[in-house]
Amino acid sequence: QALDERKTMLESVISALELEEANEVAEKNVNADADNGNETEVMKSDGSEDF
Repeated sequence: QALDERKTMLESVISALELEEANEVAEKNVNADADNGNETEVMKSDGSEDF
């Protein structure tokens, strides 16, 4: 039981980190697009994920 809860919590943390990394990559792409005059929408994580 406790192991399952820990596993679930770790999976949530990993998912949040992957989301954050994806957002950083997307932001870099947005900045690159901004130089080209293109606009891109990015979904941002405000870091309020519950663990």
